[in-house]
Amino acid sequence: MKSELTPREIEVVQEMANGLSSEKIAEKLLISYNTVRSHKENIYHKLCCHDGEYAVAYCFRKRLIE
Repeated sequence: MKSELTPREIEVVQEMANGLSSEKIAEKLLISYNTVRSHKENIYHKLCCHDGEYAVAYCFRKRLIE
């Protein structure tokens, strides 16, 4: 069973879906680049994946992002 993503992790995945780089996500969410990287690592771990495409597709299927 996949662990639930936090609201902030969902925000990060939404911005990934919008095509933003980690640097741009950090700027938009007013967090550091390293914090974005940490969120991404947590997302990949929770979803048992190794890339953003899977994370985005999973969140679309679960209707966590638009």
